[in-house]
This record gives sequence, C-alpha cells and structure tokens, in this order.
Amino acid sequence: MAAAVKSSAGTAGKKSRKPYVMTRPRERWTADEHDRFLHALPLFGRDWKRV
Repeated sequence: MAAAVKSSAGTAGKKSRKPYVMTRPRERWTADEHDRFLHALPLFGRDWKRV
C-alpha cells in the first residue's frame, strides 16, 4: 500500500533553469599552463579548484 502514496513535493518546488549564456569567449590553455596544472593536481587532489 505504501507504493500508492504519492508525494506532492516532486513538482511543487521545481524551478526552471536559466539558459546558459557565454559572457566571454573561452580561451585555450598553452602547453605550459596545462603541464603546470597536471603537476599541481597531485598536490590538491579533488580540491583542484585551488590550483
């Protein structure tokens, strides 16, 4: 019987997402920047945003 109970929280609080807008063009990393990033990854692990 528990399967027949429906929750109203599934659709009531859902917000629509804003569309993704690129504010500036992306730039490619240089080979040196990429190498430095790869060497820094082991130092910070999963906290890679600190690199």
